[in-house]
Amino acid sequence: EENFSLTDLTGPHRIWVIDPLDGTNNFAHGISHFAISIGLWEHGVPKLGVVYNPVSKSWYMAGAGQGAWCNAQQVMVNGNRSLSQSMIATGFYYDRGAMMRATLATIGDLFTENIQGIRRFGAASLDLIAVGLGHYGGFFEFRLAPWDFAAGALFVTEAGGRVTDCDNKPLSLKTSSILASNSFLHEPLLGIISRHRAFNANSHG
Repeated sequence: EENFSLTDLTGPHRIWVIDPLDGTNNFAHGISHFAISIGLWEHGVPKLGVVYNPVSKSWYMAGAGQGAWCNAQQVMVNGNRSLSQSMIATGFYYDRGAMMRATLATIGDLFTENIQGIRRFGAASLDLIAVGLGHYGGFFEFRLAPWDFAAGALFVTEAGGRVTDCDNKPLSLKTSSILASNSFLHEPLLGIISRHRAFNANSHG
């Protein structure tokens, strides 16, 4: 905690975005993969992100301009420059129609690029943390609530990665698509994702 300056965190232009249980379905089914996510945004820009994994008892923290930290150790994204070197993560919204089919089609195209695997663990905050830790080269989801990414998105960028929506636009505090990467893979991933965006997921939120 000594790595962060936590003064002056209240005010009319600041908003705390809290998800007390990210990974609700996992928790409900007895799957030990869920987290608590807390983000602080100021004037529409993330300033502080904290994600706590109560299973591993790990703290993940990021402050704007202060890096990304796992417990007391600073972390960075991986340096993979090829999809064939990378593991990619994804998530599924509750939709069982066009959005689901687009996600599955994107996964199919990713496998044609010889990615090393797809993971879908059902807790977006921890997926974003895994990008920041260098476990994944990228993570995408076609619809995600702001409380799911308010903390984790800053963790990725402070770890040296890049985060946008799936149309390559900046995130805001509204329901959105999301693409997080180690930066090197962002454009290749956008190229694949763009093939399956005709349903315009961002129009849903």
